[in-house]
Amino acid sequence: MSELLDGNAVVDDTHYRRLIELFTVEIRKRINPRVLLPHLIQYGTIDMEDAEKIRTQEVNRGSSTACWELLFCLPRHSKDYFKEFMNCLIACEYDDVAKILEPDMYESK
Repeated sequence: MSELLDGNAVVDDTHYRRLIELFTVEIRKRINPRVLLPHLIQYGTIDMEDAEKIRTQEVNRGSSTACWELLFCLPRHSKDYFKEFMNCLIACEYDDVAKILEPDMYESK
């Protein structure tokens, strides 16, 4: 809100949030959040505090719950979180998930 008041353009990420919401079950089945974390931290998509929450969820409740936590944390720190997430999926060889989420973006990589 403060960015909007300052006159800065605010990106509407509704489409990306809906895609993630729509495919959450499939994403949770297919990815290992521990594999993605180093890449997401490197991009600044996930901070160390969020990474620790995700790791704790994995230890205490399993990979599926940790994946849900990761998806929940994605939009918090970066305006380009979806693009960064897609790049991480491809870098970690989760091409199938990237293709499901955004086929056009996947094909342009």
